[in-house]
Amino acid sequence: MQEKVREVSIHFGVSRIGSTLSTFLGCAGFYLEELFVCPDFRGRGYGKTLQRHLAFQ
Repeated sequence: MQEKVREVSIHFGVSRIGSTLSTFLGCAGFYLEELFVCPDFRGRGYGKTLQRHLAFQ
């Protein structure tokens, strides 16, 4: 018997990324300006996971 899988999408937070250009180094960079996790989802590690994900993008 094959079970049906339902995909659920829940938004638990938002982040804002900024960019900069170093004239001294001659290269672009990115930094995390804001990270907001909804109060109902705090304390579960979602913020850390989001930071790790953004760091490797």
